[in-house]
Amino acid sequence: MSEDHKSSSAAGSFFGIVVFIVGIGLIALTFKMALEMFNVDPKTAFELGKDKAIELGRVVPTLLGIVVRVLLLCVMAMIGGMVANRGIRLYVDSRAKSAAPK
Repeated sequence: MSEDHKSSSAAGSFFGIVVFIVGIGLIALTFKMALEMFNVDPKTAFELGKDKAIELGRVVPTLLGIVVRVLLLCVMAMIGGMVANRGIRLYVDSRAKSAAPK
C-alpha cells in the first residue's frame, strides 16, 4: 500500500469521526433546546395570571409559535441525524478503501 493511500484513508477516517461528532452535537443541542422549551410553565408561556382572562388574540399566536418551534426542533434533529450518518459513512468508506486488496 502506498504512503499516499494510507494518508488519504487516515484523513477520511479523521473527517468521518469529526463529522459524526458534529452530528451528535447537533442532536444534543436539539434535545437541550427541547428540554428548555418543554420546561416552561404554560402560565408563563401564555402570559396567564390569577386575575387575567384568556385572550384569544394572544393565545393563538403563542400556540402557533410553539408549534413552529416544535417543527423546527424536529427538522434540527433530522439534520443532526443526517450529518451523523454522513460521518459514519465517511469513516466506513475510508476504512474499506484502506483494507481493500490490490
